[in-house]
This record gives sequence, C-alpha cells and structure tokens, in this order.
Amino acid sequence: MHETTPLLQRVLFWLFIAWVVWLPLPIGSNRPLWVGIALAAGMAILALWLCGWIAGHLSAPRAVRRTRWPLAVMALFLAWQLGQMYLPGALASEWVQNAYQQAGVQSHSLTADASESAAALRHSVLAATAFLLTLLLVPGLRDLHRLLWTLVWVGVVMAVVAGITVMEGANVRILGVAMSSGSVASGSFINRNHFANYLVLALSAGIGLLISMQTRGHGGHWRARLRGWAATLLGPKARLRVFLGLMVVSLVLTRSRMGNTSFFLSLLVAGALALVLIRGRSRPLMLLIASLALGILGLLVTPRQEDPQISVPMVDVFFHYPGASSEQVASLAVDPLERMMSEIPGVKHVYSASQRGMGMVTVEFDVGEVMEPSLVKTYDKLMSNMDKVPPGVSEPLVKPKGEFDEVKWWSLDDETVNRVPAGQARFIRDGIPRLIAAGLMDQVTADRLLAATG
Repeated sequence: MHETTPLLQRVLFWLFIAWVVWLPLPIGSNRPLWVGIALAAGMAILALWLCGWIAGHLSAPRAVRRTRWPLAVMALFLAWQLGQMYLPGALASEWVQNAYQQAGVQSHSLTADASESAAALRHSVLAATAFLLTLLLVPGLRDLHRLLWTLVWVGVVMAVVAGITVMEGANVRILGVAMSSGSVASGSFINRNHFANYLVLALSAGIGLLISMQTRGHGGHWRARLRGWAATLLGPKARLRVFLGLMVVSLVLTRSRMGNTSFFLSLLVAGALALVLIRGRSRPLMLLIASLALGILGLLVTPRQEDPQISVPMVDVFFHYPGASSEQVASLAVDPLERMMSEIPGVKHVYSASQRGMGMVTVEFDVGEVMEPSLVKTYDKLMSNMDKVPPGVSEPLVKPKGEFDEVKWWSLDDETVNRVPAGQARFIRDGIPRLIAAGLMDQVTADRLLAATG
C-alpha cells in the first residue's frame, strides 16, 4: 500500500486478510451456524467500508466501475436464488409440478427443499461478499500480491497438516471436521472434493505469483549471473516452488478425480493464455509452460483404474482364553504372539486387541506379498511354537483378513459403531445375516450395527 492510503483502508484490508485466512474453517465445516458467522463477519467488514465511503474517508476504486456488468449478473443470480424460495410453486412448469407429485414433495414455492436452497443462498452471498471486498480493498498490485501470498500460505498449512494426518493416521479435528479419513486427505472440509478445489485455488494463486516473478535471465558479468542463480535457488521463487509441490502432494492425497483433473486442465488453459497474451516471453516462463504441458500429457497417458487392486495381505489370528481378564490375555498370550508374528519375513506391522476371555493379533505384510504364501508362513510359525502356548489358551484360528473384517465384529464398542463409514452402511447391512448364520456375530452386535447404519 502507498503512504497516502487512509488508515481506515489499511485496517479494513488487514481485517479482510484475516477473514480470508479463517474462511476455509467455517466453509469446510458445512454447518449453517459457522457459515452464518463467516457471512456476518464479511458483511461487517463491507458495512464498515460503506460507512467510510459515506463519510467521505474512502473512495470506490476504478475496478468497481469496470466490473459493473459482472456485478449485475451476480445480483441477478442472487435474486433468482431468492425467488426460488418465495415465488409461488404455481409458476413452475407442469412437468416440474408432476415430478414433485411423483416424488411426494409438497412445496408452496419453486424449490423442493427450502432448507437446501437457503444453504445454497448463504454460500452464494458469501462468495459475492468475498468478490466485493476484493474489489474494494485490493486496489493495487502490492495488495494483490499480499492476498495471493495469503492464499498460498493457508493452502500450504492445510496441505501439510492434512498430509501428516494421512501418513501418521492421526485423528485431528477442526470445528468437528476430521482432517483426513483413512488414506484420504480432506483438510478442514467435510467433502474431499471441496478441499481439492480449495487447493486448486491456492495453487492457481501460487502459479500466478510464480509467473509474475519470472525475469529475462541473468546477463552481464559472471558475478551478476551468480547472484541471480543464488536468488533463484534461495529466494522467494524457490520457497514458492516448494510450497506448490507440497500442495500438489496433498491434492493427490485427496484422491479427488474432479480436483486433480480441474487442476491440470486449468494449467493447460493458463499456459495457453500466457503464450498468447504475454509479450517478450522469457525462457523461464517457457520452461514453466512446457513442464505444465508435459504434466498434462503424463496425466492423459498414464493408465488408471477406478479401484486398483493392490496386494497387501493381512492375516487375523484368533484365540480363546477362558476365564482370563483382558490384562491377562494381553500379557500372557497376545504380547508373546505379537513378538512371534513380528519374526516372520515380510511382515510390516502387527496389531492386536484383547478382551476378557479372547484376543486377536492382525499381521500385515508388505505391499506386493501374496496372500497364500503369507498364510503358509503364518501357519508354520504358529505350529512350530505351539509348545510355548500358555495352558488354557485354545488352538489359534488363522483367517485371511477380508472385507467383513473392516469392523471387528466380535469386539464392537460404542466408539467403533459410531465410526462405521457411511458408504459401507448398505454393505454391512447386507452382510449381517450371513455373519450370524456363520456364527461370527451375535444378535446383540447385529442389532447395534443395524441401528448404527440406519
């Protein structure tokens, strides 16, 4: 900002930056209360600017006058959303009314679901508020750089936290939203696709900054060239490249086809526009665009599968220890069995669970190991050490870990039931009768699972 910038303008700009930093949390939570609070905060900043403008302390930037047609289109779109909630349903076409009747929907307005329409309107008003604040409070190139760097920093922090939670399996929650789900990164967003879209936004801001930093090269004396190369390796551009790399890694961890595809396609369009519109294109810019084109080509030619089959054998070893407490099961049977299973070649991890009268050890083998040889190795290890089994412990039952073992049926507690993935609810309900018939589940556990999965 220039020194002549009014104090109120500077204060409102930094309030806007703080709002941008905080915005992914309430939007990602997808909860009406937090979205409403975020909208109220943005409207408060806009109201302060209007008060300053009415008092004569602030003036509208030229960007507002230049964007009067996009602002008019945005206003019409908001009016249409509002009209769907309050215009009478009789205005809808006949086939829409027939569709409502067939679906059993009773609505006195154009929308079939007033609550969902209200939620969509809140998000639209929030986006319009962000657009207006950007026009009003970011008039200069320096302020624009600060805003873009803010988006990059927020994207990097969320990408790093989400990546760490995926790799470590940690359960980190922000505003009640888990930063990851299994091997999928979702950041502060409930929907992984929304997180991927936010990373695409941050990546676009970073790539724009990177293009604006491109120079024509380091000519002249060798000292000048050396200083230029050092600045390239250690300066802001180097840090920005690292940040972009971290966000791309997290984007891949979202497993979002929509986010990854939109990212590479947007890079292709941006590169094509840069080639057409930028005059005096420098060699670094050409290299950047060429690398983007190669990345898109690699995305197109790389074979993909909807559900790739990766061999990661896992074997469960069950046993009964009648009359023993969970502590005795753990110390006398489970711990020695864990150490024994860890000695098998090709084993990556060993997990265990103990409860009164029974225990289980899960053996996870390295990626690429085959299930049948892994089972043979597990059997051989158990049979060769049967003399070490404590008195009273039954003969171990070895079973390959299958789909039903995603949830430990025999030791479900309230926390486990609450963590049943929504996408597996139908699969679980369909499999319960077979588990009961096979004697792998009792009726009490079945009733709790049916209640948890709806």
